[in-house]
Parts: sequence; structure tokens; C-alpha cells
Amino acid sequence: MNTYLYEVVREYVLVVEGLEHSVKGRVSRLIKDAGVEEYSWDISHHYRPSEKAGGVYYPDKETTNSFDETEFLLFAYMTGFTTIDVTPNELY
Repeated sequence: MNTYLYEVVREYVLVVEGLEHSVKGRVSRLIKDAGVEEYSWDISHHYRPSEKAGGVYYPDKETTNSFDETEFLLFAYMTGFTTIDVTPNELY
């Protein structure tokens, strides 16, 4: 069985008008051997981008080797947030 240890590097709180609760997102760093950097992001809720969208949007890229790139991906997801079909992320 593999185990992984992550350090939360930064956490953000998004307030969306019309949504009863806030949405939290975080960037974490995987603790590995010295010199190896791996960052990932996750979010407390997912959403459907528009009424015409086929369903809730689950991003396909959540891990990079750069904090800045990972933060960019998180912000890109968060800034598009809507109040349509908001679904809690059970893994957050």
C-alpha cells in the first residue's frame, strides 16, 4: 500500500453570489525526495458551467511540477464558478 503526504501550501475561499456557502480551493505540495516538486489542487465543490453544458465540470488536469501553474489552473476553475448543479467534492 502506498501512502502520500501533502502539505497545504495555500488555501482560498470563493464567495459566489447566490450560493449559500463558500467554495474552498487549495494548492498542495507532495512531500517527496529532495529536489522533486509536485503540486496539485483540489476544490470543495464542482459546478456545471452553463445551462447548456452536458453536466458538472470535473477538470482533467490537477497536478503540475510548478506552484504557479497549479495555482493558475485552480484560479481558472474558480473564476468560472456558477450556481448551477453545485456538487460537493467528497474527497476535499
